[in-house]
Amino acid sequence: MDRVVPVVPVGPPRPGRAMAERVLTIRRRRWAPLLGVAGAAALVVAGGSYVANGAGAASETAALRTGQVTTGSIEQTLTLTGSVSRVSQLTAHFPVGGTVTGVSVAVGDVVVAGQPLATMDTVPLNQAVLDAQAILDQARATLSTDTTTASTASSSSSSTAGSSASRTSTSSGTSTGSSGGSNGSGGSNGSGGSGGSQSAVSTALAAAAAAQATASSVCAPVLGATSPAPSTAAPTSTAPITTAAPTSTATSSVTSSPSSSSPSAASLPTAQEIADCLASLGALATAQQAAGVALTAYAGSLASEAKAAAAAAAQAAAQAKAAAAAAAAQQAAAASRTQSGTVSEARLITDRANVANAEAAVAKAKNNLAAATLTAPMAGRVGAIAWAVGDTATAANGIQIVGSGAAKVTLQVPAANLASVAVGQSAHVTVTGVPVMDGSVSQVALLPTTASGSSTSTYAVDVLVPAAPDAVGTGGKASVAIVTTKVDGVLTVPASAVTGVGTGTGSVGLLKSGVVTATIVQIGAVGGGKVQILSGLSLGDTVVIGDASQPLPTNGGFGGFGGGIGGLTGGGGVRVPGAGIGGGAPPGGAPPGR
Repeated sequence: MDRVVPVVPVGPPRPGRAMAERVLTIRRRRWAPLLGVAGAAALVVAGGSYVANGAGAASETAALRTGQVTTGSIEQTLTLTGSVSRVSQLTAHFPVGGTVTGVSVAVGDVVVAGQPLATMDTVPLNQAVLDAQAILDQARATLSTDTTTASTASSSSSSTAGSSASRTSTSSGTSTGSSGGSNGSGGSNGSGGSGGSQSAVSTALAAAAAAQATASSVCAPVLGATSPAPSTAAPTSTAPITTAAPTSTATSSVTSSPSSSSPSAASLPTAQEIADCLASLGALATAQQAAGVALTAYAGSLASEAKAAAAAAAQAAAQAKAAAAAAAAQQAAAASRTQSGTVSEARLITDRANVANAEAAVAKAKNNLAAATLTAPMAGRVGAIAWAVGDTATAANGIQIVGSGAAKVTLQVPAANLASVAVGQSAHVTVTGVPVMDGSVSQVALLPTTASGSSTSTYAVDVLVPAAPDAVGTGGKASVAIVTTKVDGVLTVPASAVTGVGTGTGSVGLLKSGVVTATIVQIGAVGGGKVQILSGLSLGDTVVIGDASQPLPTNGGFGGFGGGIGGLTGGGGVRVPGAGIGGGAPPGGAPPGR
């Protein structure tokens, strides 16, 4: 209802003024409903646009199917089909040779499936596990290093070369230090040895000189009373300088004697003087002999030192040569791995293959260690035992079990998959009309079943089911899934979120803050609809599984990384509200926040 404001006339009324006021009131009443309708329409349009935009955003968000990075267990299996045969007699044997440390059954005993039968020495088996784990760690480290190098620019290549040179220099310095330490040690030993020998020689020579002086003094009366010949002969073999004194003394005494041609009885030596002289001469001979022994030992020590010095020099030269060879090998490896600052894809494929082979070797070593306790493969009675405690068991002999109720499935495993199969691995056996049965690999043939070529050769592998129902008969077919790898507590994502699973490196669409980014990940075990993630993602990350509004992907999957995740960028891909794929504009040229 419009409010009519009365117009108070000022001054005398004019003709036609009342008529004009009436027309104005009528016009207001006509436009008021129209303005109200127009305002309501505007509100409806605005609200509809708002609702439409919200619905569009919600629909785009709902179009993305996502999954979470979680932790869990994965069993990677090799599934093949084989023929079934009932088993009434089996021989339980260790998977590898070793020394038997215990036998817990005797011939004629009744056993059940899984009962311990014998044990083997575990020391070599533990060492085999440690060696295999060390090789695996080295392979993983090489793969990690090459992957990091592949993701760096050419500047990182120069820094890598510098670090390699530094490592080479350090290694060379270490070798030189070791060589120096060895020489120093040898010198120390040699010095100690030579010091001791010199001291012994000096002591022996001093003792000989003292004995010579004593003999000269004691024998002076005897040598002076007799002809000079004995005095000259005695000291000649020892020291001419010491001999000169008594000789000159004897000569002077003889010369000074007034009558040398006719000695008197008073100048003759007494018996005691002669005895003392003989004793001193004996002591002199002993001292001279000791000095000769000391000189001989000293000469031997000098020869040993010379030999040790030569050996140390040869060792130092060998270490220097080895350091130079190692440096050259490192440079050659870096040159072969590096192409314009990045590691070649062929190198990464080789690294991943080495990791896979090392993982298989670790799994096999662990299986052999677990099989160090031999258990009964089926229920029955012990028929024969091939060895006793202390004997060496092999994979060809063991404990024979006679019974019934077991079944064996014989598979033909391709040569390409044989490395991942080992005795003792668990398996899931499926026969039509029978619940899934648990079994284990009981035997792997050493020779191929066919000899048509290495690429098509197959090997017979037996999977034993210890408690098979009567419905599983000889001649039937069974599907067997051998568990080649089992991991627990690892990062996993749905298999449909990863492409390139078979190459060891895949790609996922990582969704963060409304932006989908193509992310490279390292892949481990695959099985049960899940993929193990070794690197590239963290626990709780959101990954894109698919777009419900798009057709099913082709073999190309998510495609390459140049244009983002295939199917999510360009050509009508999914547009996440508020942002473009990979942080850019949404497809079709629409601005962000469409």
